[in-house]
Amino acid sequence: MRREPTPFGTAGYGLFHGDPSPLENLFYLRRSCRDFKKQSLPLSAVARLLYGAYGITGSAQLEGDQTMLTRTVPSAGGLYPLELYAVTNDVDGIKDGLYHYDVLHHCLEWLPEGPRLEEMGSCLMAQYFLQNANVVLFFAAVFSRTLNKYGPRGYRYVLLEAGHCAQNICLLVAEMNLAALCVGGFHDSQMNRMLGLDGRSEAVVYCLGIGHAAG
Repeated sequence: MRREPTPFGTAGYGLFHGDPSPLENLFYLRRSCRDFKKQSLPLSAVARLLYGAYGITGSAQLEGDQTMLTRTVPSAGGLYPLELYAVTNDVDGIKDGLYHYDVLHHCLEWLPEGPRLEEMGSCLMAQYFLQNANVVLFFAAVFSRTLNKYGPRGYRYVLLEAGHCAQNICLLVAEMNLAALCVGGFHDSQMNRMLGLDGRSEAVVYCLGIGHAAG
């Protein structure tokens, strides 16, 4: 079957009708960074990024007088299966190491047994692109929250949700003149062990480095 194209009236890439909106400008600015420089990052920037990724935005009334807290991303069934962990490196005012993001109280929980960033290179398949990043975020899924309702298809929903979170961060990073790199290649078992996860009921599905671009 032949497909007839319908032109939009523009030529080439990166063209919008009229002036680009602030959001459209962020599409242009978003890039993958593979070379971060050593420079400190304010804790307020980390707070803003974590809130943008998965923060609570309000509430919604459900059937049976139940209330659901809504967040910055869509979630199948409003179940929010993700837990966010951050390994920090030269973030002002806090120790380097592993933290858990407490969404309800919008704060970081220090996990003293966790790794430092320089210990994680082997987990990332010896890719050292993130060695000078200020924060590496790990999106871990508590699978039962979604699979108990949706069965095997719930695994797809979990991965989609991680993608929504990562894209929010990428756009915020661009707005804040920072740099980011999304990483899907890592040694699952080793990564989960380093973060203290069992790899079955809860496991890392995605990670993302944030910092200052070297170039």
